[in-house]
Amino acid sequence: VRVLRVIRLLRYMTELRTIVVSMSSCVRPFLSSITLLALLVYTGGVYFTQLALTYRIDHQNTQAAAELSVHFGSLGSAIMALFQSVTNGIEWHTLVGPMMEHISPSVGFMYALYITFTTLA
Repeated sequence: VRVLRVIRLLRYMTELRTIVVSMSSCVRPFLSSITLLALLVYTGGVYFTQLALTYRIDHQNTQAAAELSVHFGSLGSAIMALFQSVTNGIEWHTLVGPMMEHISPSVGFMYALYITFTTLA
């Protein structure tokens, strides 16, 4: 009886082997995609942090500067905010609204490009 069970298991081994080989061949493209997305989030974080920092330097001690520094006060918080906006952790209009209001409406276009590319990539 046990021998028959082992023989039945051997029949499934080729399918298991095919699944394992398929999964291992997908690892390299998956890591490439993750690297591209991480680079995009980092680049976006640097860009939006620089915009917020320039505004905060020019308009010190204002409510708008404090509002911008909440999510874009440092590179780490900007990267986290950008990641959260892509994964629905934060509504992205909440993040880009103050930047569009105080810095420039074109920031909204750049942010929409960021959201579009990260969602479709």
